[in-house]
Amino acid sequence: MDYITPEQAIEAAKGMTFEKFWALMMEDRKKTEEDVAESRRRIDEIFRKSEESRLKYERQAEESRLKSEESKRQVEESFKRMEKTVADLSANIGGINNTFGQMVEYMVSPHLGEKFAALGYILYGQSENRNFRKDGKVVAEADVFIECKDYVITVESKTKLTADEIDKHLLRMEKVRQCLDGYGDKRKLIGAVAAVVATDRSRDYAHAKGLYVICQNGESFSLVDPPENFEARVWA
Repeated sequence: MDYITPEQAIEAAKGMTFEKFWALMMEDRKKTEEDVAESRRRIDEIFRKSEESRLKYERQAEESRLKSEESKRQVEESFKRMEKTVADLSANIGGINNTFGQMVEYMVSPHLGEKFAALGYILYGQSENRNFRKDGKVVAEADVFIECKDYVITVESKTKLTADEIDKHLLRMEKVRQCLDGYGDKRKLIGAVAAVVATDRSRDYAHAKGLYVICQNGESFSLVDPPENFEARVWA
């Protein structure tokens, strides 16, 4: 901005009338008001854009939150559907396994006592699904329970014979022995496993553990000939 000296101001004011001075003042005031208005417009525009940005951010944040909640809900529903499917499938498989197990029992049970009688065991009686209790609670169950003069035989029937099922039956035999002792039954206890499907390896394993093996033979079930050195394990 250019400045003038007092002398120059006095010289410029010469011949200045009130009307001219007032006109200059009004012109300067108008320009000042226009500058202020423009500044306010710019400030308002800045605030408007800032408010728009804030609202846009809040809207995006809310949309993101809603999407996150929706995704979470969909994932939870998906897990619930999967859990129900697994539960239904497990129930169906359990039902199928139970049905197969009952079929095996019905196929194995007839004349099973006679097969052991042929081995020299004197048969007294035979029952299915025999429960053994200790302190009022069922601790073991025999699919087929054969009673002889000096022996009792616990038979576990499975669709497929595996080493794991054989080991479980060995533990079951221990529990049956404890229950028999509690009943005062001192007869010797021996075990057997029966299956529709049994590999040579599983049969050999059962024989090695001192268990008799009963397998499907054509349309019926028969005792598998044990090896020459076989000795039935006795839980006395």
